Amino acid sequence: MNNTAFNISEKSGGARKNWQSLRTDGFPIITIIIATYNVEKFLPQTIRSIREQSYPYVQLIIADGDSKDGTIELLKQNEDCIDFWFSEKDKGIYDAWNKALRYIQGDWVIFLGAGDEFASNKALDQIAPYLSRAFPEHELVFGNAIFVSKEKSVVIEKKERSWSEMKGKWVFFRPELPDHATVFQHKSMFTSAEPFNTNYLIAGDTEFLLRSLKRKEPYYCPVDVSKVLYGGLSATLNNFWNMYKEICRINKDLEINPPFVHWLVTITKLILKLSFYKMLPKNAANKVLDMCRVVQGLQKRWSVE
Repeated sequence: MNNTAFNISEKSGGARKNWQSLRTDGFPIITIIIATYNVEKFLPQTIRSIREQSYPYVQLIIADGDSKDGTIELLKQNEDCIDFWFSEKDKGIYDAWNKALRYIQGDWVIFLGAGDEFASNKALDQIAPYLSRAFPEHELVFGNAIFVSKEKSVVIEKKERSWSEMKGKWVFFRPELPDHATVFQHKSMFTSAEPFNTNYLIAGDTEFLLRSLKRKEPYYCPVDVSKVLYGGLSATLNNFWNMYKEICRINKDLEINPPFVHWLVTITKLILKLSFYKMLPKNAANKVLDMCRVVQGLQKRWSVE
C-alpha cells in the first residue's frame, strides 16, 4: 500500500476511504487513474461508467491539469465516487499519471482517458478473478478493447487478440501491444518516482509497456474491458509524424528493430495519409482514407462520427 500523504489544498478532494479496513482476501482492489484537462464534455460518461460497476473494490484517482472549464466543479460534485482528486499544472498526461501514482491504494492499476468507459457494468467483476491469480507470474493483465467514435459512440472496431496472436506482429514501427485502456498493471511496477518517462509527450504509455514486456509476458483475459474513444492524442492524423519520431526514439533506447518491409510499408502509408490531410479538407480526407481501408477489407475509422 502507498502511504503517501494526500495533497490537501483548495484544488483537491475526494472520499479518501480507509482501504486497509476494506481489504478482503481474494478480492483485489483496483485503482483507476484518469488524467484530465478541460474535459467537462467527456468526463461525465466515464464517471458514470465507474459508478455503475458492480465490483465494489474500486479506487478512483483523477489528476487534473488545472482545468479552466467546468471540470473542477464536476469533480467536486462526484466526490462520493472519486477517492482522491487534485488539480495543478503539469507537463502532460504522463507527468499527471506519475503524480497520481503516489496515491494508489489498489493492487492493480488501470489508466482511462476522459470519455472512455468500461464495456459493461460487470467488466471489473469479470476481470477480478484473473487479477487474483495473475501475480507474481504476470505483472500485466489485459482484455478486449472496443473502439468507439468520439461524437456518437458508434462502434468502429473491436480488438480481441490474445498475446499469442500479437506476439511477433508489428504495428506502426513497433511490436503490437494491448491497448493501454484495457491493461491492468500490478502495483509492484510503480515503485520508482517516475514510472512513465515524461520526455515522451504521446508515446509514454507505449514506452512503459514495451519496457515492461522485456521482463514478463502479459496475461490475456477474454473479457471486454473498455470502450475507448477513437481519436485520442496518439490517434489523430496531426500527431502521426510526432508519434513516428517518438517511436523511433523508443526503438533506439530499447534496441527494438522493426523489419525493413514493415518500416517501408508503414512509412509509405504515413506519407500518403499526411498528404491527403494536407491537400484535402478534413472531412474529404477522412472519407478518402476510409475508402482505402474498405478496399483492404477493414472497417471505416476516420469518417465515423
